[in-house]
This record gives sequence, structure tokens and C-alpha cells, in this order.
Amino acid sequence: FKSIIIHPYLMKESNKRWYLVGYSEEHNEVRYFGLDRIYDPILIDKKFIENRDEDIRSLFDNKIGLTNIKSDKENYEAEKIKLWVSNKMANYVKSMPLHKSQTYREYDGEGEIIVTIQVVPTTELISLIMSYSEHMTLISPRWLCKRIEHKLNDSLLKYTKSLGHE
Repeated sequence: FKSIIIHPYLMKESNKRWYLVGYSEEHNEVRYFGLDRIYDPILIDKKFIENRDEDIRSLFDNKIGLTNIKSDKENYEAEKIKLWVSNKMANYVKSMPLHKSQTYREYDGEGEIIVTIQVVPTTELISLIMSYSEHMTLISPRWLCKRIEHKLNDSLLKYTKSLGHE
């Protein structure tokens, strides 16, 4: 266990888990802490550090989930994410948008669609895309396609090894 002094700003639910969003003195930045991993919190007599830099709630407007992907970028700006969606899943994605920025266009006349969202790439976005991999393919950005390709190759290698050891 590790003690960290956190100046709490708000609670946020993501993917059926609750998080405390607050300023971490140890990390010198706003961080997210899973409530299921906080043990024996105590109130200490210390001056509260208010957030003056940004509207904390707006941190989540352009994300799916919480966890930014560390990339070559200094900051985490929203990017245009393009996805191909199969005809079997198109109506679901139309009726349950992936993000509020979602737009789509028909692709081939067979019910497939191209979905565009404007979001900060997150670990949860990758998980979402991979969970629908049979019916969804990332088209762009290219760097994110490469990241998913590596994850899929790693998974395939594990299955290949597992099946070879029966």
C-alpha cells in the first residue's frame, strides 16, 4: 500500500467503476483513482489545493473512458477516429452512439457504415474497438491502427502457443 495526498474534485463513473478525480501531490497533476483501490482514507488538516487550470468535468467531454494513451504527443487533443462497421452491427452503433461526436455515412449499399468520432485516444477506446473486432475495424489514425495491430498480434501469438501445447 502507498499513501498519497489527494485533493478531491469529483467522482466519475466509467465502465461500471467509480473513480475519484483529484489533484495528486505526489504526481503534481490531476489523476484518477479507482475507488476499489482506495483503502482507509483519512482526512488530514492541510490547505485544500483548488483546481484553477481547467473545468474538470470538461476533461471527459472528448473521451471514451478515462485513460489517455501515452503517445508522442505532449498534450492529449481529440483526434478524428474513423471506423468501418459491419452491416450486422451498424444499426446498433447508429442507435447507441460510441460518443456524442459520432457521425456516420453509408459505406457500400450493403448496410455497412463508416463512423467518425472526435475523441482523445484512450485505453478504453482501444478495448471497445477490439471487443467488436469481428464487426468493427479502425481505419484511422494510422498510429492507432498500428497499436491495435500489435495488440492483436500479441493475442494471436498467445493463442497459437496455447493451442500448440495441448
